[in-house]
Amino acid sequence: MHRMIIELTFAWKVARDDESGFWIGSCTPLQLAAQGETWQELVATIGAITDDYFHDALVDGSLDALILSLGADAKVFGATKAPREHVRLDVALGAIQRVGSPAELENV
Repeated sequence: MHRMIIELTFAWKVARDDESGFWIGSCTPLQLAAQGETWQELVATIGAITDDYFHDALVDGSLDALILSLGADAKVFGATKAPREHVRLDVALGAIQRVGSPAELENV
């Protein structure tokens, strides 16, 4: 089993929808969106979506280019060319910033 640690800075913006009570979030740099019925569910979903996103990039061979596109402060420890089933990715989530309303989330 290979282990890869990716250190990046990217932010998720989140807000609670007053009508439904759901938490929603968007990550513009990765063009991802998530929702959860509770704060804890949203954070877990963000983690799962982010992990899947980077695993998919590893599988299709675009991980190196993706990491470079996210900024000079990105750091990768471990091999970026191993089969998905043999890699454990540790992706540290960037800041989760709460905004006032879902309307303030940028479209992804």
